[in-house]
Amino acid sequence: MRENDKNRGSIAFNMIFVIVGIGLIAMAVFLYLKSSAFKRKAVEIPATISRIESYTTTRSSKHGRRTKTHYNVYVTYEFDGVTYENIPLGSHSSDMYEGAVITILCDPDNPVDIDNKGMLYFPVILLSIMGVLFGAGGIIPIVISGKKKSKKENLMRNGRAVYAIVNEVGENPAYAVNGRHPYKIKCTYTDEFTLQKYEFVSGNIWDNNVELDFPVGSSIRVYVDVNDYSKYYVDSDNKAGVNF
Repeated sequence: MRENDKNRGSIAFNMIFVIVGIGLIAMAVFLYLKSSAFKRKAVEIPATISRIESYTTTRSSKHGRRTKTHYNVYVTYEFDGVTYENIPLGSHSSDMYEGAVITILCDPDNPVDIDNKGMLYFPVILLSIMGVLFGAGGIIPIVISGKKKSKKENLMRNGRAVYAIVNEVGENPAYAVNGRHPYKIKCTYTDEFTLQKYEFVSGNIWDNNVELDFPVGSSIRVYVDVNDYSKYYVDSDNKAGVNF
């Protein structure tokens, strides 16, 4: 797989994170508007936690079986002279216990429609954080990839093309996708006028034939900034080099 194909696949993958992030933020906005509308018409009343039920769920993953505890909280309260017993609250926090008195929001038109005042906007906050994390997790790699592409194109357009000697082709153990490591090419170039030697390292290469395309001792084209050889691009997509 060539670098351009890999970049396109990476961008498509990261766009999934961006779309999910946008979706989560849209859900957060919807819930915020809904919760705000409920809060405007609701009245605050005290309620007593009458019962807390717990149950567990188990899920298998590559890290083993994970067990999670869930809670259903029920409250009893009085509104407009009527007592409502064991009404589901719909939320739970670690400081809740049976017999505790909390403040709830109650819809006067539908008294069994209630919410915990202290946790009214908790789902909004949670979805917003998740949306930002997903969105950033997709956008940041795209921005970084865009900068790398811009740097590459600028070097290919305005830089100087030199031919370096391939010294080593091997896997990059510091990076892996689905258990597979990409390759990197290490090469050197000696300036024919100053006799100064420069060492270059390619970006990640996902083509399994790279060792055949660029065997040790062959040449590979490198684009360098004529004013700063530390800025370069090893052109592993072009097999225009020759064997020595």
